[in-house]
Amino acid sequence: MLLNGSLSTEITLAYSQDFISKPHINGIEIKATKAINISDYLAPRGEEDMWPLVPSYSKDLDSFTKEHWQGRCCNICGRLNAKISWESWECRSCNNIIEEPSKTIYLASQFIDMLPDLSQDYRADSFIAAEQLLDLTNFNGLRLAIPEAGDIYWLRPYNLKLANELFEEYQQQASNRPMFKRSLLKCAFVPGQHTCHFLHNAGLHYNFCCQITTDNFETGPPVVKRSREVLSSYVTSLLKRQVDFNEVLSCAYKKEQSMNFHSDDELGVEGTIAAISLGSTAKMSFRRKSGHELGENVCLELNLRHGDILVMDGIGIQHQYQHRVVPTGLRFAATARRIDPEALTQLDDRRRWKPQKKRKIEKSNGTICAA
Repeated sequence: MLLNGSLSTEITLAYSQDFISKPHINGIEIKATKAINISDYLAPRGEEDMWPLVPSYSKDLDSFTKEHWQGRCCNICGRLNAKISWESWECRSCNNIIEEPSKTIYLASQFIDMLPDLSQDYRADSFIAAEQLLDLTNFNGLRLAIPEAGDIYWLRPYNLKLANELFEEYQQQASNRPMFKRSLLKCAFVPGQHTCHFLHNAGLHYNFCCQITTDNFETGPPVVKRSREVLSSYVTSLLKRQVDFNEVLSCAYKKEQSMNFHSDDELGVEGTIAAISLGSTAKMSFRRKSGHELGENVCLELNLRHGDILVMDGIGIQHQYQHRVVPTGLRFAATARRIDPEALTQLDDRRRWKPQKKRKIEKSNGTICAA
């Protein structure tokens, strides 16, 4: 197969039957468990069975299962392709497009677990001080103080009406317009690798580890603009100072997708970052940047449930710590930031994002990326 996905008609392969039947390594004979007849593997197939791995989505499985985001083989040209778009699968060689079989809008009630009190829904090392927020009317709130880094505010709403609406709006708008895509990583261990989850950015350009396009708030998906307004309003009220976010990165996860350890310390990102979690419960973990090479050394774990809002206040959290998110199923998250516009003009796009240092490959299934 050629690089463009087409099959060559000019190249023939020769093989030795003796080598296949009795392979040797450095003079040592390897005894096969059974005789191998290479012709069994080269026998021509019928036209109907030429490419059996094309996306044939099962109607018995929900559209957020792994079957609906894994790579497939094109039924026209035979190229293997990752699934990049949320709403369809496309072959990058012949532009063959296969749409999702159904555009089901799931209710948030299908993914809501029990909603325990925040004090019973996290684990923290002893150096992190927890304080119940008693002056909130619409939320159960907790402040987690991280010494010499900043504060994490965790809010759980008493009423889920707004969260339910946002959850359904994200699904509807993602199925009706090109929105979520798995983004190409700028710095990957394997060239051409994409994020494990789907992304959409709006507002100012967020220059991080992925190659991503940015929509305008006014012309982009309305649910993103609404999420930004909600987060700006809640955070302004919480911190008692004006917070106007100018960028929102929306993440969409299907089953078995996640986001690995990372920090939001890109050029121009200011110290207050807020996110709302919609859909399935996700475990969010924090670890120190220094010393984690000897192990994960997780110092804080939170169970983010449907409607929860998390605010990281203090740039020291990004400079000193990394965080990871592992959902249990279908989940959307809108993360709002304030980015200094002047910072985006200081360096060209190829040099603005650099990894802090060479890191070992993580063992978990997520991809190093931004929140």
